[in-house]
Amino acid sequence: FCPPSDHGTDVITTTKSAPHYPLEIAQSTPLRVLYRRSSQIRKRHILSLVATRLSSHWFLLRISTSAGTYVKEFVHGDCGRTYPSVSFMLGSGGGGVVVVVVVVRLIFIGWIVK
Repeated sequence: FCPPSDHGTDVITTTKSAPHYPLEIAQSTPLRVLYRRSSQIRKRHILSLVATRLSSHWFLLRISTSAGTYVKEFVHGDCGRTYPSVSFMLGSGGGGVVVVVVVVRLIFIGWIVK
């Protein structure tokens, strides 16, 4: 359970106010790794996000992010430690979005020189 966020009301639900990509997010060190990583706020970028509705309760997200983005936390918000999050954009506060599966399809490492 996460307490209500203090980031205000959801203003990113309509097409007119939909986020523009790349979307900059602020991620505090996730709770699940806080015991082994320093507590910092890191700026990351969501390069693209496409949602496909599968049913009234399920949807598939295709997300491209910058390196180091905690994707699960971007989706559920990690008790307000990631802002904005998909949970925030859907107006569900901190407890309405559950990540069931995360599948990494492709890692592009363009900066590696062969």
